[in-house]
Amino acid sequence: ASATSLGIEGINISHFTSGLPNLNIQDFTGIASGAAFLPANPKETNVQFEDNLSWTVGKHEMKFGFRYIRELAQPFTNTNTRGTINFNDNFTNNPVTAAGGSGIATLLLGYSTGGSRGFLIQPYYVTNQESGGFFQDDWKVSSRLTLNLGLREDVFTPDVEIRNRLVNFNFNTLTLNYAGQNGVSNTAGVQTRYGNLAPRFGFAYDLTGNGNTIVRGGFGISYFPDPFSGSDELGQQVPYTISQNFSPNTYPLNIGAVPQIQNPFPAISPIQPLTTAQLNAASPAIIGHQYQNLTPYMETWNLDIQHEVSASTMVEVAYAGSRGIHLTYCYNPNEVLPGTPGVNSAGSTASRRIFQALNNVSNWTQCDERNMSNYHSLQAKLVKRYQHGLSALVSYTFSRSLDYGGSAASGGGAVGNPQTVTDFAAGYGPSGFDQMHRLVGSFTYELPFGPNKTWLQSGALSHVLGGWEMDGIVTFASGLPFTVFLNSGVNFGAPSWPNRIGTGVLSNAGPKDWFNTSAFVAPPPNTYGNSARGVLYGPAESNWDMSMLKHIKVRENIGVELRMDFFNAFNTPNFGFPNANIGSPSAGQITSTVIDNRDLQASVRVVF
Repeated sequence: ASATSLGIEGINISHFTSGLPNLNIQDFTGIASGAAFLPANPKETNVQFEDNLSWTVGKHEMKFGFRYIRELAQPFTNTNTRGTINFNDNFTNNPVTAAGGSGIATLLLGYSTGGSRGFLIQPYYVTNQESGGFFQDDWKVSSRLTLNLGLREDVFTPDVEIRNRLVNFNFNTLTLNYAGQNGVSNTAGVQTRYGNLAPRFGFAYDLTGNGNTIVRGGFGISYFPDPFSGSDELGQQVPYTISQNFSPNTYPLNIGAVPQIQNPFPAISPIQPLTTAQLNAASPAIIGHQYQNLTPYMETWNLDIQHEVSASTMVEVAYAGSRGIHLTYCYNPNEVLPGTPGVNSAGSTASRRIFQALNNVSNWTQCDERNMSNYHSLQAKLVKRYQHGLSALVSYTFSRSLDYGGSAASGGGAVGNPQTVTDFAAGYGPSGFDQMHRLVGSFTYELPFGPNKTWLQSGALSHVLGGWEMDGIVTFASGLPFTVFLNSGVNFGAPSWPNRIGTGVLSNAGPKDWFNTSAFVAPPPNTYGNSARGVLYGPAESNWDMSMLKHIKVRENIGVELRMDFFNAFNTPNFGFPNANIGSPSAGQITSTVIDNRDLQASVRVVF
């Protein structure tokens, strides 16, 4: 009962809610007692049937197959068991200019600028099914040309729950639909999609006829089930969860109605709102899944040339690309809109929400299959097969990945999602994992000393210097993208990004000043900023991992291996992202690293 001991009542009310709430303090390190969703006890059982049949007829090697999976899961994932309480500068800054203020000052006053909590009353159990069948033909057209032809169909059924404990949001009625009640299906309205046909085509062609140069290429489509995060499942809703949220109005401010830290949440009471008015009055967390349930799929294609330079060396150059369609994107459709430009008082937060009939609802996650992505890459590879004690692999990728927002689970890395749901297309930009350049090399080299080697084949020194092997993996990569934000928004609770008036790129960038913060300024009040998603890139990556090994033969069937590993061998600092909140005292500065400092480990292994 950590919260209760500190005088914060109404938090530690069950064994699922022990510990402290997450206290988020603007511009300061918050206070928490671990991940907000813990404790969790998920269980899953999969029943799978699968079989394949191969049939060779002349130049055709054909395969037929099917797969059926029945998934029974208990996704007992609490979203925010102990709650989150925010302390921003809203109540201590200038209410007209939004300047000044301090999150720690708001905390010391004891008033919260917002909070939420949600947890399951009891576990729920969902079941879904996956079924698919395929046909594939590897056709040896000639001694130089082979074709790969295939077709697959997949069907993914939406979740059902053993007691119909699923709830979905209905945009037509602005109400919650409860599975199995009032004519709602046991899938809470989510449909099953059929006709997910996925063709595949590939070829391999011996360009010279002697096997030295091979050209390969192909195109294929792959379907996959919706990748929701655990907290976005339809079982995570009222009346089966406790969901409480508050976001007190800043303009105008009624301090008497603002929750205080000693008892921030109202008493627990399970609810089941049936009408729009009841839903708005209760203001629970809402989760919605698109009823159409369009199946996400990926188109992939490639063309590569592989050439044997010598008996031990091979080079390969390839173009590879992909396009993701109907990818799941989760967002809050009831966003706060900016006020009218030129008006100091933008009105209350509730009065500017998109759905005015639900203007008290602030915690709303809608998951739709509306995201898309594309990826293009040039890839080169050099393979040196083992010869004279040396083998090596070097690969380089020049690539670009773009999308409209982060995935449902990952959130888009440091680029996040679009500034506003009212202009989803404006979010088109680098994926959170977009890395333009990446070079990776690995090698194994046996030193040429000792018996059966080039040098020092005999004598005492041959036993000292012989049997040594050096291994290494080296990585060089360009930085990942990040989005620049405002430390204090100017849209009175609505999304607020800066205006970009310069590139922001510094020629002598370093941890103390990674980008030019003066290239980003706050836009006029009640307007969205023009700075885009993922406009800048973080520091590059450089790392060497190396090993030294010595093989000692004790007897004919017994050997000893001495090994020393050097992780980040040259102790190269790899820096994280800078503080990208314009207006923060530390904006533009990097205060973290992303890999450990040099780490050494030694080991002895006996082989027999």
